[in-house]
Amino acid sequence: MYRAGKQHPVPTGETKDFSKIDRIIEEYNIDKIFLCSDTESTVKLFRDYYGNRLVTTNSLRQIDDSGCGIHMDKTLGRNRQKHKYLLGEEVITDMYLLAHCNVLLCGASNVAFAALIYNHNLYKKVFYCV
Repeated sequence: MYRAGKQHPVPTGETKDFSKIDRIIEEYNIDKIFLCSDTESTVKLFRDYYGNRLVTTNSLRQIDDSGCGIHMDKTLGRNRQKHKYLLGEEVITDMYLLAHCNVLLCGASNVAFAALIYNHNLYKKVFYCV
């Protein structure tokens, strides 16, 4: 995720600790994993590991972590009509779905923070990647 502005202090490559996720899945008896990511490489990595347990939206994503936030990437979506509107719709959909999960594992992200607020403190547990 975007690191230059320090909004996301943990680069995405450092948050892919499947052993931590596996422990959470086992402890909370989780059937499905909803993954929010703006990079295809992350979705592929998780899909390769978790298979059909993984749920994602059909959002526009960067191929790999470019170090630039998806909303700031001027090359992404340049041929997509209403690109910025659609990015907003996609991120709100992701936030809404995250807010309806039972357990949340997240980093420092405005999407995760919005999901925490919208969830009204109903998560069984929230885990932070730091």
